[in-house]
Amino acid sequence: MKKFLHLITLSIFLACLVNVQHAFCQDPIPKLPSRGSTAKEIERERSLDRLKRGDKRSKFERKRDGALQAIQRDVMMMKDPALGIVPGERILDAKKYKDQLMQSSANLGPLVGVSWDEQGPNNQGGRTRALMVDPNDVTGNTVFAGSVSGGLWKTTNINAVNPVWNPVNDLLSNLAIISIAYDPTNIQTMYFCTGEGYGNIDNVRGLGVFKSTNGGATWTQLASTNNSTFHYCQKVLVNSTGVVFVATSSGGLQRSSNGGTTFTKVLGTGLLITGATSNHCYDVELAADGDIYSSLDGSVHKSTNAGVTFGPAQTIGVTGNRIELACAPNDSNYVYAVVESGAAVAGITRTINGGTSWTVRTEPDDIDPDILVDDFSRGQAWYDLTVAVDPNNKERLFVGGIDLFVSGDGASTWSQVSHWYGGFSLQYVHADQHNIVFQNGSSSIAYFVNDGGVYRSTNANVAVPTISDKSSSYRTAQFYACAMHPTALTPYYLAGSQDNGTHKFVTSGNQATTQATGGDGAFCHIDQDQPLFQFTQYVYNDYYRSTDGGNTWTNVVTAGGSFINPSDYDDTNNKMYAASASNQFVRWNDPQTGSTFVTITATALNGWVSAVKVSPNTANRVFFGSDNGRVVRVDNAHTATPTITNISTGLPAGAYVACVEVETGNDNHLLVTFSNYGVNSVWESINGGTSWTSVEGNLPDMPIRWALFNPNNNDQVILATELGVWSTDNLNAGTTVWGATNTGLANVRIDMLQLRQSDKYVIAATHGRGLYASDLFTSATANFHSDIQLSYIGKSIQFTSDSYQATSWSWNFGDGTPVSTLENPTHIYAVAGKYNVTLTINGGASVLTKIYIFIFFLIEELLMLLLQMVVHLK
Repeated sequence: MKKFLHLITLSIFLACLVNVQHAFCQDPIPKLPSRGSTAKEIERERSLDRLKRGDKRSKFERKRDGALQAIQRDVMMMKDPALGIVPGERILDAKKYKDQLMQSSANLGPLVGVSWDEQGPNNQGGRTRALMVDPNDVTGNTVFAGSVSGGLWKTTNINAVNPVWNPVNDLLSNLAIISIAYDPTNIQTMYFCTGEGYGNIDNVRGLGVFKSTNGGATWTQLASTNNSTFHYCQKVLVNSTGVVFVATSSGGLQRSSNGGTTFTKVLGTGLLITGATSNHCYDVELAADGDIYSSLDGSVHKSTNAGVTFGPAQTIGVTGNRIELACAPNDSNYVYAVVESGAAVAGITRTINGGTSWTVRTEPDDIDPDILVDDFSRGQAWYDLTVAVDPNNKERLFVGGIDLFVSGDGASTWSQVSHWYGGFSLQYVHADQHNIVFQNGSSSIAYFVNDGGVYRSTNANVAVPTISDKSSSYRTAQFYACAMHPTALTPYYLAGSQDNGTHKFVTSGNQATTQATGGDGAFCHIDQDQPLFQFTQYVYNDYYRSTDGGNTWTNVVTAGGSFINPSDYDDTNNKMYAASASNQFVRWNDPQTGSTFVTITATALNGWVSAVKVSPNTANRVFFGSDNGRVVRVDNAHTATPTITNISTGLPAGAYVACVEVETGNDNHLLVTFSNYGVNSVWESINGGTSWTSVEGNLPDMPIRWALFNPNNNDQVILATELGVWSTDNLNAGTTVWGATNTGLANVRIDMLQLRQSDKYVIAATHGRGLYASDLFTSATANFHSDIQLSYIGKSIQFTSDSYQATSWSWNFGDGTPVSTLENPTHIYAVAGKYNVTLTINGGASVLTKIYIFIFFLIEELLMLLLQMVVHLK
């Protein structure tokens, strides 16, 4: 009996140990919820919050103007005050200048030894309009995608569950890529066009058309398109004989028969084409027989001679403005048109006789009750609208607005394919559809690109296709702002993004994030002495508060504010300050516990608050910048009647103050940056704003959105620019020398820089490439983590150094094996037990030991042990 009890005890012990191994060794780190389920939870929470406060508006009613207002904000921030427009082509000049600096000894100004590490998110794509399956890869595995603010990307394994995307080059990170096409006569030749020409965004310039002659490896701007005609492009198309067409917003439809060397306007005003009353060309499509269809604002035209001339406007049965077209690849007589009017979908129409006549079809009805029956774009048809026809079935087509729909009977009836947060028992596909592309000749493989990146179906020919997110590692998130946990060496960050909420980062390196709060994400803050209190913003003065370290969030709303509302949090006195209205700011008196907001009038602003900086030195002092070039200092800002002082004398009038930076320890030392083209962008004061000196130095003409002093040397500064991070090691008035400090970082737009006082770590919020981090101001500090802490014999463990300023590494794994000098080694333990792991960096400059690894027996060894014990008990 005793032996039997021993056997039972051993069996139970073994079963428990097996469960422990499964729990800790196979998957020791809890899995995060999927982005789809997170979105559902967030929307449900938002809906409850809205009902509680009597707000009946849906998420899209509250964010529907986000795209437009984001663009309007960019125009306001970046326009040349003398011209009233954004001269985007100047970024090319700035890039050329930067390259020249990097190749010469003149690049002496930047801080040395600086590198940036990508933090992700690697599970969140950004707004995408362009996609092309590479014809040079017969497997269909290679795909190009063009992000509106993250440049051109490429993957060679789109069939993988999680494809690997890589940027084509860093210059293209600054380009709004709208459409991409290849030349069928030479598939090594490719084109893409730039500049979003949709809706009310005519002040945002693109940079024309770019061409590649080596299969997309390198790209060059076509000189013929470096002009105002090609500032805003909607579509590039190449026909079967290599003729290139570009739909532009101000120059009509442009045609080139010599590979882009020259272009000729073939559709628009002034060509005596009946009904062609606009030069805004929205779309151009190729029919199966080589005919060309193109849409102007309010009209559709056809060419039967390869686009040399176009016929009169056709009577399509629906009146509107933007018209998106789709030709059936297997029948040249079938063409569909989706028409926008007054920002809504006005209707869907088609021809089955090559344009001789058109018949109005049925518009799909989104199951979401907050999306109107007669407008599946919900008032965003100027922004998100797309249509595509099955290559082998002229009656089957997809349309997209907020969500996706499919018809199998020529737009007579529809089935809804997706929903923007996975509601109503429909699959999740991100909102705001911009393009639908079938793989060459395939009915089953189709791509859907939207504000969340790239999605793909491999059964697009079934009644209701299944669509998968293919944005893994398509790292094109558009961040506006970021915040850091105050504890040294803690990789916890928040970052607010356009249309993709505020993301929470909980580990170091390129990572998958979770969405803390939804909608558009804006400024965010973490209390630096009470980090359980955290704050995110939706848009305007719509806040979320967490009192438990970011685990749960509560909505708090007040009136006023800008679309992406500048704000700053007073960590010592627990107050929030933000924009409210012209000549006003708002103070949130009790952000940790309540919803008491007070509006303060400050006529000295002479405009809207554009920047907020709480003084790190003087209690209840706040600096504000305005969109009209003013900087004001507010003392006793926590009172009903604060003292407001204009300290703007000498600063550029009428320009947009993007940032006010204050040296820690010295309120007299200030920096102000301006984000406009055409003005001196960086100014310094050493007397508290009584006078200012331009420290623009050798900076090229480009927007500067943020500045940080080196906390160890107030003569050194880093800047957030349109071309990554720039720095100087010597502020010296007009002779200040700046240079790019972009190792590890693309030439992407940077919106914000944040520094943690506890360890001097810096993070950068990019608008198109996610979040980056750097140890440039830190001291040498050893730190590390591993992918597994509880494991078993023979399993490989990945160790990763998170050290600051490390140049050499020495790992002691605690088991008597030789040390490793790799930065990020792997290790296998041969004996069960508990092990101390020690990392030494820089020859002993810093050492860290952790009681870290617990190793169990393998299952097979346990079974053998059990068998031996059974034999012994017998």
